[in-house]
Amino acid sequence: MDKVVKTVSVVLFTLSISVLIGCGGGSSNNKAPSPIPPTTTTYLVSFNSNGGSYVAPKSAQNGGTISEPPAPTRECYDFDGWYTDNNTFANKIAFPYTVTGNITLYAKWKGARITCINTAVQLNDVRNNLAGHYILMDDISLEGYANWKPIGSYYGGAFTGKIDGNGYKITNLKIDRKSEELIGLFGYVSGGEITNLALENVDITGGSYVGAIAGYVTYGTVMTDCHSTGTINAEGNSGGITGNTWYSTISNCYSAVIINAEESQTGGIAGAVVDSTLTGCYNTGDISAGNSGGIAGTVIDSTLTGCYNTGDISTNNSDSHSGGIAGHVLNSEITSCYNTGDISSTNNSGGIAGSA
Repeated sequence: MDKVVKTVSVVLFTLSISVLIGCGGGSSNNKAPSPIPPTTTTYLVSFNSNGGSYVAPKSAQNGGTISEPPAPTRECYDFDGWYTDNNTFANKIAFPYTVTGNITLYAKWKGARITCINTAVQLNDVRNNLAGHYILMDDISLEGYANWKPIGSYYGGAFTGKIDGNGYKITNLKIDRKSEELIGLFGYVSGGEITNLALENVDITGGSYVGAIAGYVTYGTVMTDCHSTGTINAEGNSGGITGNTWYSTISNCYSAVIINAEESQTGGIAGAVVDSTLTGCYNTGDISAGNSGGIAGTVIDSTLTGCYNTGDISTNNSDSHSGGIAGHVLNSEITSCYNTGDISSTNNSGGIAGSA
């Protein structure tokens, strides 16, 4: 009996194994292997700005792309793109850039389009390139120049470039040229741009067209956010900012210069304003001259807006026009201006205009 049971058990066990094999059980050697995922590599793109501002690196997988990063900045230089080499700069990168490995890209800079001015000598050199673009990088004292020669002249060439005071100041400008015209830090400016320029403690003596910043500005010149302090003595056509302005714009400038002129057309900002616009300017310096005004001595075919004067105005001859804003006004518009300075004159005087 025991022999029969054993035989039956073996048969059943054999059948069980056959069933398992038929159903896929048992050995896994007949099963297809799972696919192995591909290996992904991430690469780093670094940026060497060559003296410019920091640029963060970027990463991408092999064959991926990166967008162009924000351009770095560098004082007095223009950014000229990213390159794969740092010597010849022969291979300029275009974006989006395809990443195939770790790499460093190098910034290229154009030669100093803007010339930095750190010293009085460098400021004096502006006269050697009157069409240049300049920016002050430090306060500058001109005490080493006993008799400064104005930059730019009518016959030798006007200053046509740009200069940005950049929040710094020029001090101790001294000029003693009583018999000469076009006197100031700049003599003659035509189509130039002067911004954020501060002249303090000027001591200027000149003939006609005398101003702390410029003797004469014309033909589209723009002067913005400039100021001056000190003293000016002139024959006429003088102003705390400029002696005369023709076909130009002066905005947000102020003067605290004390001006004494022998003749007419003298103003806290400009001596004469012709076919020009003055906006947001003011004067606090006292003025003594004929045809004098807190802002301008003479205004012709021009617009003065948002200007004021607190300096005292007095004349030194009987044939004069003196006003808190302008001495003489012709075919012009004065809007939103006021004066609190005293006006002292024997003829043609007014709180705003001496005559209009």
